[in-house]
Formats: sequence, structure tokens, C-alpha cells
Amino acid sequence: MDTTVKCSKCFAHSEMTEYTEYLAEGGDYVPVADWGQDHWSTFAYLETRAVDGKGIIDNLKMRCNARLHREFMQKGPFGMIHDGAKYPTLLAGGVKLEPHDDWSCLEDMVAAGLVKAFYRRKSYTEAFGHSEAKMEFTNTGLAVAAALRKHKARGGNFRDFRYDGVAV
Repeated sequence: MDTTVKCSKCFAHSEMTEYTEYLAEGGDYVPVADWGQDHWSTFAYLETRAVDGKGIIDNLKMRCNARLHREFMQKGPFGMIHDGAKYPTLLAGGVKLEPHDDWSCLEDMVAAGLVKAFYRRKSYTEAFGHSEAKMEFTNTGLAVAAALRKHKARGGNFRDFRYDGVAV
């Protein structure tokens, strides 16, 4: 007899086969004008996943602070856990933001309207790394990705890229 209590709105009890859209709520997001190297390199990585991986994000490739996003924390080779908590997010001008990881950058991108993000739970037996995420670019996000690619193709660095609200 299954005695598990399941609520209808709880993330932990959502269906494993369906994705739920992540909605940016509140105002505690880093504005695009303040994004630096980590936001833009994560944005570029997400473009590779959109092109080559149907939008599915490889958790191992994302800097993850287990205190912020333990559901996406993954064990690396030989069972090693790489906790991104010791690597703060670098903003424009080299300002360090803690606690903030690549998943937080993704949330900032959703809040800015550049991407849509979706998540689903894969396992109910794991405390860490039990979920996966996928994303897709909005039309504005595609234009910004093209501008970032152009900037990089001309020898620019992620830390120097600026997006002022108008994709070129």
C-alpha cells in the first residue's frame, strides 16, 4: 500500500515525464546591464544546447551551488561533487556576486525575457541531482545570441559584451 502523500502543486510530486515552465517572479534578478563574463558564457553555452541538444541542459556543465540548486547538482567522474559555491558569478566590471551560480544566471535570463526554461524531476530517490532542465530562446534571445556570436567572432571577450536592450 502506497502511503505517500502527494500534493497537487508541489514540485517534488510533479509528473516525471512532463516539464514545468520556470517563471521568473519577484524582482531579485540581475539586470542585463550588469551581466559579465559568467552570464554571457552561460548564455553562449545554452545556445550550443539549443542547437545541438534540443535545449536539454547538461547539469555537469553548469556551475552549481548546492545550497541554491541542489536539484541540479550532479556527481562528476568517480563520484566527485563539484560544488560551485566557491566560484561566485563575475558581473560587469569584475564585481563578484555570491551566492549566485550558472542556474541563477539562467533565472536572470528568463527574467530578462531572453530564454524560457523548463524543468522536470527524474528521480524520487536522489537528494541531489534529481532534476533536469531544458530551455528555448525567445525571438529577442535569438537576436542577442547572434550579436554575442558576432562579438566573439570579431575577437571580443564575454566580459566585454554589452546588450543595451537593442539586439544588433
